[in-house]
Amino acid sequence: VGARIDWPDLLVFTNSLFAIEMQDIGTTRRLSSFWKKVHFGGETHLTKLLAIRGGFNSGYISGGIGLDLPLFKLDFATYGEELGSTAGQIQDRRYAIRFSFDI
Repeated sequence: VGARIDWPDLLVFTNSLFAIEMQDIGTTRRLSSFWKKVHFGGETHLTKLLAIRGGFNSGYISGGIGLDLPLFKLDFATYGEELGSTAGQIQDRRYAIRFSFDI
């Protein structure tokens, strides 16, 4: 289950959005914590070229930046994934980079 809100442009902030999602809402596992099921965050563009992202994934801070040039796009992100049954047990910090061309 999830929802998304798109915000109107304000000063230098454009294409801003906020999203929230809950996974496994029908699970019968009692040991699984609420925070492990919740994912939320936001994104805004400071210019047409630079995007900033931040939020929470399974109780851990996530974030990223994106560079959107006319010929290519470059995105960098980091997030924590919970390997245990409840948030705060075993964090696995992950990093991702995406480089793509626009034709």
